[in-house]
Amino acid sequence: MRGTQAKREVICLLAAGVVGLFAVQPVAAAQMDAMFGDMQSSFLYDSSGQEVSIPGAAVINAAATRISAAALAFPSLTATWSGSPLITDTSVGTLASADFGPGGTFTLTGTVLDLGNFSSFTGVLLTGTVGSFSIQEQSQADNFIDISTATYTPTGGALFDGTVSTTFPVLGLGFTGVQVMQNGGALQNFQSDIQFVEKLAFGIAGIPEPSTMLLLFGASAALVGRRRRS
Repeated sequence: MRGTQAKREVICLLAAGVVGLFAVQPVAAAQMDAMFGDMQSSFLYDSSGQEVSIPGAAVINAAATRISAAALAFPSLTATWSGSPLITDTSVGTLASADFGPGGTFTLTGTVLDLGNFSSFTGVLLTGTVGSFSIQEQSQADNFIDISTATYTPTGGALFDGTVSTTFPVLGLGFTGVQVMQNGGALQNFQSDIQFVEKLAFGIAGIPEPSTMLLLFGASAALVGRRRRS
């Protein structure tokens, strides 16, 4: 009986140690290179306020790469976006398009894991202001949209302030959306509420690395393409 009890105590201590590694160890600071993920079904545009409005979309397939450090994983992540005002609805015929002004806020909240040093953090991971951008519907057949890369300036969050990693002070933020609908039907303009039914893929990368931006959004487009064909 004493031997069995001793084994149980050892197992409990080991389990507690593993949990402790993820719960209390600080995450080493490193420069974040790029981040991407897929936002799930949510509203995108609020016609009453005439602004982009994502009140809280769950994010899957999220990851971040860092320079000279292990990649980061995100077991739970939520995105919110508000305050980017509509400037001009440039829709023509049945293809929707619009220009939006600066001043919006894009925020990612959730849990990040760094398996490189067995650490974690839960809370606000990244928040910042969004510059001007445009939305262009690429295909009326499946309501596929591109949101042009906007300047993204972080103002807080663990991925910015050194808690988990340090990002470039100015970043680029871009999106591609699949099955973007308007009042339950085909997307045509920005005169009423809009939502994305399937997903809105996003990518964040440092503006000083244009080749990284091209690689990141090229990969995002390929992922969206595979999903559209499936």
